[in-house]
Amino acid sequence: MKLKEIEGKKILIIGSGVEGLAAREYLLRHFPSQRVDMVDLKDGEDYLDHQMEYDLAVRLHFLLMAIAITLVATPRRNDNWFVFAFWELSIYNVFDELMGGGDSYVWYELPLLVIILFHSWYKFKK
Repeated sequence: MKLKEIEGKKILIIGSGVEGLAAREYLLRHFPSQRVDMVDLKDGEDYLDHQMEYDLAVRLHFLLMAIAITLVATPRRNDNWFVFAFWELSIYNVFDELMGGGDSYVWYELPLLVIILFHSWYKFKK
């Protein structure tokens, strides 16, 4: 998604930490008429109940961290099987954060971890 595409959309920033506040400030500076709301765990246990009312809900700090880890691992991914597995898992983590499931465990994550570790080991065994 490009910045121009968020114009006119309702945006929810999840987390009122440094990254969340900086993102809100940036969006309001560049899109002054934009609706940008912010929620945090400090707002109560039901702080995520209304996220479906927004066009875009983002947990920026985890997404940025996932992207940074992927970028750091990319040049070293062919060093050995474990680094390759780490790189594959970091890519999964970026997509997981984009889809909004980053902080919840789902049934397929453990089998996926095992498959990635085995695939990476087998790839380097050859």
